[in-house]
Amino acid sequence: MNFDSICQAMNDIGMDGIILLETSREAKEKPFEVKTKKSRS
Repeated sequence: MNFDSICQAMNDIGMDGIILLETSREAKEKPFEVKTKKSRS
């Protein structure tokens, strides 16, 4: 995922983008799956 993709993801989900970014740093895999799980919960 490049920088532009991260910025777009942040714009799409707002403040949760910060959580998504931190989570993806820890998981280092499929951050968009994390976004989907957070949206459903």
